Amino acid sequence: EDVVALARAQGVGRRTAQRVVLELRGKLPEADAGSPVTVAASGSDAEAVEALTALGMPLADARQAVAALELPGDASVEDKIRQALMSVGGG
Repeated sequence: EDVVALARAQGVGRRTAQRVVLELRGKLPEADAGSPVTVAASGSDAEAVEALTALGMPLADARQAVAALELPGDASVEDKIRQALMSVGGG
């Protein structure tokens, strides 16, 4: 239900984001609060997720890969992207 986050997407304005939130309210299943797919990414995690999706990774997979990383808190976005790609690529 984050209108601001939705409005940041290219081609989506505030009114469209509000309408999407309103239309989807109650239609999506609730997930566990600790589920990696539902954890909101912020800062460098959000940048890493965005980069991974730009590379063609599905959003849910990108979020899960970044959430599963075991890197220091000050790890760079590049390190997070590299590790996430290695973890899904098996390398």
